[in-house]
Amino acid sequence: MGWMTRTVEDAALLLQAMAGPDENDPVTADYLVPDYAGALANPAAPRIGVIRQFFYEHADEETRQHTDKIVERLAESGAEVEELPLPSSMESAIQDQQIIMAVEGSSFHEPMYRRQAQDYQPGIRGMIKRGLDTDAVTYSRAMERRRLFISDTHKLAQRVDILLTPSMPTPSLPDLTNTGNTMFQGPWTSCGLPAITVPFRVGCLGAAIGHSASGVLLWGSRVAVGCQVVRRSIRG
Repeated sequence: MGWMTRTVEDAALLLQAMAGPDENDPVTADYLVPDYAGALANPAAPRIGVIRQFFYEHADEETRQHTDKIVERLAESGAEVEELPLPSSMESAIQDQQIIMAVEGSSFHEPMYRRQAQDYQPGIRGMIKRGLDTDAVTYSRAMERRRLFISDTHKLAQRVDILLTPSMPTPSLPDLTNTGNTMFQGPWTSCGLPAITVPFRVGCLGAAIGHSASGVLLWGSRVAVGCQVVRRSIRG
């Protein structure tokens, strides 16, 4: 689930309302919901883990430069910043996430797809077909690797308050024809870490450049506080 807000405070209010156990959903976690909004009142400087590996390899020069600038501003504002390496399980994480998404998406859409495939957009139609064509062994192995990736990323996130990466390889598309390249969001979707994008500035083509902050699962107040500090550093 994702939503868009004008401010970090608004995002915290929405998270406050949506987080926690749901009696109508047996798979939700039963835990005490932190005071996300209250945690923003006096945010302490967070420990930030910057991940350049993989993300810088696929980002354009403008995105890399602006990410470095925001890291410098965070350090100047008092945040404890360190660069962290990705776990080796990241090597297959994006491919595995695509396999799992295709299989599980096709499971839901299969009845409608059989009746009216022509009504689906080409990209979605292709994903459903890939899911229907994927064998059980391939799906099972992707799930096994995903469980390892989840464990590895949660251990990584526990070393700091938030993880910081670019949100996309390039600035967002100014013509809004699509959402752009989502490869930088895939890892967080796969491992279940809560994440939020904070727009940083307008790029040379007039499109927004954003940065993604992720935190340990269920410890969302740390993400909210981190984003508040990021936002204040940007404005400063």
